[in-house]
Amino acid sequence: MNVKDAHEYAIKLICELDFEGKRWGRALLLVGFPEESRVVWSVSQEPLQELEKLLLEGGTPVGIIMYKGTDSKEDFFWYVLDERAHDKWSQSYMESFIITMDRYKAGEPLR
Repeated sequence: MNVKDAHEYAIKLICELDFEGKRWGRALLLVGFPEESRVVWSVSQEPLQELEKLLLEGGTPVGIIMYKGTDSKEDFFWYVLDERAHDKWSQSYMESFIITMDRYKAGEPLR
């Protein structure tokens, strides 16, 4: 992806992330790489620059996870981005990420 395309795509995604973050309290954009996942939070200092960098490094935006929590209750919702909806792997990628995060929060070792 060239710099101009990365910038335009990042603006679109950050607008969506910002909307969900304001609606839910917090949101993150999951960006996939062959060997790892990275996230851009709606509350980041410079989310546009973070996402542009990830796109130029070859990252693939997969979906958005929205989160609202208190000490006694956590609610979250997630969805695959429209442009990934046709990719069969995207749904399982998101589910695997959420399962991993649940294990992490529960104190289980990550593999």
